[in-house]
Amino acid sequence: MNIFFTIRRLICWFRGEPVPFFTVVVEETPDNAVGGILYLFRTSGEPWGLGFVCPCGCGELIELNLMPEVRPCWKVKMHWDSTPSLHPSVWRKVGCRSHFWLREGKVRWVR
Repeated sequence: MNIFFTIRRLICWFRGEPVPFFTVVVEETPDNAVGGILYLFRTSGEPWGLGFVCPCGCGELIELNLMPEVRPCWKVKMHWDSTPSLHPSVWRKVGCRSHFWLREGKVRWVR
């Protein structure tokens, strides 16, 4: 775990704020995905997808495409402290129907 994430986590805990997502690079989805971690799938250096547990609490795994030639496609930006930002927003059409932005590791719900 990155030292900046640990410090940010402590600051959030003291302030009573939610802990931001941070990124872990993997080759495939882990069997037991952990909430608050965005798994960036990378093969041969090129990112092709990502996955994370839905932040609404439903426990569902969300997997998104990062390959621009396949639609729909998202873009991920990694910040200096390993927190991610996603574009466009994530809108689940089934299940919990969550709709949110992920900006600098923080979930911003769409109302």
